[in-house]
Amino acid sequence: DLSPDVTEEIEHFFNIYKRLEGKTVKKFEWKNASLAKKLVLHAMKLYERKFS
Repeated sequence: DLSPDVTEEIEHFFNIYKRLEGKTVKKFEWKNASLAKKLVLHAMKLYERKFS
């Protein structure tokens, strides 16, 4: 899991990046590393199904 300082820095990066494109970013909720891993593995399975 990431420290609050790191998550704040990441949010700031995306807010600035999107502002330069004239877009806005919706506030999102941070989850834990375990959920992130599950989501990445699920996305990998979907990719394999579609492109193999």
